[in-house]
Amino acid sequence: MIELAVSLAVMGLVIAMCLQIAIPLTQQRKVSVTKDNMARIINTLSVYAQRNSRIPCPADPTTTNTTQPVGAEVGSGASGNAMPTLTASGCMNNGVAYNEGIVPYRTLGLIKTDVIDAHGNYYTYRVNANFARDPTIANNVHGWCRSSSWISGVLNRNPMRARFCCSDKSLAGQELSVTDASGVALYPFTRDNSNYAAVDTLYAGPTLTQTSNNITTVIFVLVSHGENRSGAFLEDGNRSPSLSNTGTSESENGDADTTYIYRTRVELSGTAHYDDVVAWRTQDQVFAETGSGSCALP
Repeated sequence: MIELAVSLAVMGLVIAMCLQIAIPLTQQRKVSVTKDNMARIINTLSVYAQRNSRIPCPADPTTTNTTQPVGAEVGSGASGNAMPTLTASGCMNNGVAYNEGIVPYRTLGLIKTDVIDAHGNYYTYRVNANFARDPTIANNVHGWCRSSSWISGVLNRNPMRARFCCSDKSLAGQELSVTDASGVALYPFTRDNSNYAAVDTLYAGPTLTQTSNNITTVIFVLVSHGENRSGAFLEDGNRSPSLSNTGTSESENGDADTTYIYRTRVELSGTAHYDDVVAWRTQDQVFAETGSGSCALP
């Protein structure tokens, strides 16, 4: 009996040690899978942007919506192929602004499982709706895309590309901010408010510089809300409430505003906890993603 008790105690210790090793490894594997899936989504969005000179609006995660097919971007109509009409509030769904939702997998040619993370939740997809507008409509562009490097003396050289790369800020309240835990912006420039005009208007102003006339901005953000799913869109279409006992950074990523926090993982419980994975791209980066273009070239 004593030998049996000792054997069981040893086995218990071995099992406990194995669990201590296995649980972190499982978490690391899920984080790795989640990041790999995000990279594929971003690459698909980049290809879409290059082909269409816009990014799609989010999709509604609920399966009861009948305005457009499940998985299609909001505002795309019964066929899921119509170009959304954006208002001053951005992407609209049944008269309600819908700039944050899930990745529109049907619009992108993906399937539902492609836009669900390793924890079984949808990735949150937030857009700057200025970059989701119909590029065939004559919207204003910044002088950067009306300069000699873009036009070379020939107007309308690439107006659709210009309306994406140098999009006007006419849709108010759409600019996205990604910060660290202390609130410092990871992309420090804000878009210049001036120098916007019709794409076929030559820019005759002073030399454009990155600091004083910056037009590069965050155009979309992707978030995996981690294993605690605080603030995540669930597979059943509902949204998990932000947990009161989780990190304040996580709460920021689930409150549906335009600010998102990127930081390293924090295993501590309570307000310090952070298990989200956040990724974002600028209009320049989506062209660089596939290595086949740049907003610096028409």
